[in-house]
Amino acid sequence: MTKKISILIFIIAVVMISMISCRNMSSKPDRVHIEGIENFQPSRTHSEESYLLYYPADIRVSQNVTLVKEVNNKGETLVEYEITDEDFRRVVTHQKPNNLNELYLSFFGEATIDNYFFTYDIRNNHFKKIELDYFDVPVGVDHIKHFGEDVLLQNLVSHKTGDQNLDENGNFSVSMTNVTTEQSFETELGFVPRWAPILQFKKRIIFGTSGYYNEEDEYVAPNIGISSLEEGNIDYLTFNDTKEELFPVYANTDFAYIIGSSGQMYTLDEGFNIQTFKPFEELSFQDYYFYEESNAYLMLNEKKALYSVIGESGTIFGILTLNDHPEFTLLKDSFTEEGKTYNVLYQNSDEEELYIIELGDEMDNVIVLNSHDLTLKYKFPIEQGYLMDFVVKLKK
Repeated sequence: MTKKISILIFIIAVVMISMISCRNMSSKPDRVHIEGIENFQPSRTHSEESYLLYYPADIRVSQNVTLVKEVNNKGETLVEYEITDEDFRRVVTHQKPNNLNELYLSFFGEATIDNYFFTYDIRNNHFKKIELDYFDVPVGVDHIKHFGEDVLLQNLVSHKTGDQNLDENGNFSVSMTNVTTEQSFETELGFVPRWAPILQFKKRIIFGTSGYYNEEDEYVAPNIGISSLEEGNIDYLTFNDTKEELFPVYANTDFAYIIGSSGQMYTLDEGFNIQTFKPFEELSFQDYYFYEESNAYLMLNEKKALYSVIGESGTIFGILTLNDHPEFTLLKDSFTEEGKTYNVLYQNSDEEELYIIELGDEMDNVIVLNSHDLTLKYKFPIEQGYLMDFVVKLKK
């Protein structure tokens, strides 16, 4: 009997040791804790090529910290970081071709009104908080998607009143701000600015509006707003009496480019004369030629963009050339899959890489393209891609 008990104890001990060993082998790496996103100075923990995946804090999913995973180019986790910073949360990236090393980060997801935003230095892997301390009231930042020499952003409320100035018809106003010059102007009631880039062109600020309902309950055609910060007035342009939705896309020294929901593109020259083009006419009709819900395009340089349209067959990527006659050319080697959606992040010019998040029903991926010829370099799986906003290549 004693011998049987000894054998039983031995078997139980072996099983327990095996279970502990398996648990240790399958457990996730220990997390490194960091206080403050600006204090995070990452470096490679392994000799192999690696990337950082950022899952910013999001109280909607009970995540109060920013989780960062260092992974290799196969998506295998190497190290995890946990960053505590009450001022940092879900972000949308924006990159300008005249300042490729700096990213502008727009917050989303939480109803807060804060007088600051963040930038990211790609070369030095560093976040920086920019305080908007020249306002007398909290104005918040709706987004900081913009093009031009100056830094432009859209506020959540009016810089004059600290409110959205809601009228009896439900119309409201907000403000637009030139951060570089510390000048702002208030939008007009009913002309709700879009979640689309603000353009600086010929000493003017160009932005899109969603239109409004008039006293007869008729939807008045959306417009493009044009403002002079010095004069403080706003003029509006309509295009061929169309009621299509209008989205500012980009502005260089020669033209400002506006795209319509029908796929037509409009250019404004120095005198704000309008010309109309059909860069997508060789494609069948698409559902979205501009998608406000995510980053659907990226300016590669001052003249060309990696641009996507969305239709019944899924997402189509091509090169949109922005000159005096805009053209769209399909990519020869498409990396897209049917049923997937894509969020274009930014390009790392030092590493010659471009990053895209691919979201699917069963699996999400990070896509790394060679930014020189837009060929696929890596594609690796990620967990909960809908919660991941940011990818960083770690230096050697």
